[in-house]
Amino acid sequence: MNAKGLVRLGVPPGEASRRGMEFNAKYILKGLDKAKLAEFVTAQDAVYDNVRRELAAGRKETHWIWFIFPQMAGLGFSSTSRKFGIASKAEARSYLGHSVLGPRLRECTQLMLSVPNRSIGSILGHPDDLKFRSSMTLFAAAAPEEPLFKAALEKFFGGEHDPLTIRMLQASNSRHRRTAHGTMIKKLSVWMVALAFLRVIAGAQSAGFLHAQDQRIVDGQGREVLLRGMGLGGWMLQEGYMLGISKEGTQHSIRSRIAGLVGREDCNKFYQLWLQNHTTRADVDLLAKSGFNSVRLPMHYNLFTLPIEEEPVKGQDTWLTTGFTLTDNLLSWCKANRMYLILDLHAAPGGQGKDANISDSDPAKPSLWESGLNRQKAIALWRKLAARYVNETWLGGYDLLNEPNWTFEGKDKNGKEDSSNKPLWDLYQAITKAIREADTNHLLIIEGNGWGNNYNGFPGPWESNLVFSFHKYWNPNTQEAIARFIALRDRFHLPIWLGESGENSNQWFRDCVALVEKNHIGWAWWPHKKVASGSCILTVKRPEDFKKLVDYWNRGTERPSREIAAKALFELAENLEAGNCRFNTNVVQALIPSGLPIPLSAR
Repeated sequence: MNAKGLVRLGVPPGEASRRGMEFNAKYILKGLDKAKLAEFVTAQDAVYDNVRRELAAGRKETHWIWFIFPQMAGLGFSSTSRKFGIASKAEARSYLGHSVLGPRLRECTQLMLSVPNRSIGSILGHPDDLKFRSSMTLFAAAAPEEPLFKAALEKFFGGEHDPLTIRMLQASNSRHRRTAHGTMIKKLSVWMVALAFLRVIAGAQSAGFLHAQDQRIVDGQGREVLLRGMGLGGWMLQEGYMLGISKEGTQHSIRSRIAGLVGREDCNKFYQLWLQNHTTRADVDLLAKSGFNSVRLPMHYNLFTLPIEEEPVKGQDTWLTTGFTLTDNLLSWCKANRMYLILDLHAAPGGQGKDANISDSDPAKPSLWESGLNRQKAIALWRKLAARYVNETWLGGYDLLNEPNWTFEGKDKNGKEDSSNKPLWDLYQAITKAIREADTNHLLIIEGNGWGNNYNGFPGPWESNLVFSFHKYWNPNTQEAIARFIALRDRFHLPIWLGESGENSNQWFRDCVALVEKNHIGWAWWPHKKVASGSCILTVKRPEDFKKLVDYWNRGTERPSREIAAKALFELAENLEAGNCRFNTNVVQALIPSGLPIPLSAR
């Protein structure tokens, strides 16, 4: 490889000119070293008998995918994936040529092929089905003369290779990532992997902060970024319908009923597990691999600060670590995947509307609009968040208030008909002032009244780095349906963003995305996962005993015992983990047709 080739891959010109010839001479055909091969053998020796039994039985039960069916380095981000990543065709060939590893790979692949009448998902589960496809693509490319790996791709994936593995192989040019002291080739591997992800994940190049420019959202170099995002509904804030609960769907009422069945101690334990398992690194990795470039986080204020009724000193703010820690973790996973994170105040202090479920409001307590202390707390929370994340370039923006729905004029109770909405604009300006005291970098996203769409009385921009958000559910995917928001964009010269949509058919999803993207409008879908529903990316399996709880709450059937209720809840919490959910590839394909391909057998 010459210096120009290195520059095209992102190597600084000076480094390229010094290292180009050295790269060609030293690394072009180098395979895995003995130490790394030995690590594979050691890892396999401990579990190989179990692996053979599980594959022969047609169902993977334990954890071994990374070192039994290796993938390209860079496809995963865990320590295990990095340890057992294969960096090039040359390394893959040396793996196949090893006296132990090569025969074992062929044996395990043959065992997979011998499983009758079962899909890849039912054998390996998700996301290990994707890892197997990546592995077979790698070894089919490294050893085209061997039919075994092509046969596996044909049987389980309709002959379709993993496109990201192919791209990374093309970019890698025989990388060698195992040098002891961080040589040039190790740096080059990182650049190549990053380059591959840049080509796959649209708009996710971090080049400074996202900002508003000429009615578009752009990065620090002025390039338009079309956000393709997923809302993590149900994580920090449960909504009853996502659990199948049709009566009293606010989180605080659900929590109270759970405590009534299993006691406060087990109730608290369930909610700890819920927050721990619902959204993890595996969820974000999956979204990135599926083609999404952003995540919208619906925040419940009570994970960050106490309700005003519980403050030891009236008017002061007690800060809690839970919400900040969860957000820190999510941001780190987004950064690792080169995805933008948008913070969304989904449940504001007191609740921001008459639709209680979406903000966990309690009509027995003062709302956001009825309490100056609640508004003061909301403002203080945004100031705190802004100070914490001021320098984070993968923090895409602040969505100041989700779906306000409150009449200030005695009209439709959800604010759809209000003509001025002055208290809403006043609150946004107060939040803006507080944020800008700490952070002048990030986009500010505002939503109208009436579930986000009533912009009557908007006084004009008080800030240049603003974005209008609208929400779109259950209406036609026509130009006329979004005309008023485009008119808003044109009048005030600010970008617009579809901050929420979903809960419909895949065809509707497909048509909606096509409509908004044609009009240079990014989007965030809703939600990432639900219980026993296929209209989202991941379907959470509903335990049979949990159905008894839901039936008791919804229809007044027999009250389940404490033991049955606890078993149901803890099983549900376990089922939340991404690896235990059903991955709905058809939903991904509807939203991002150029993203994660679907095997022919699943179409």
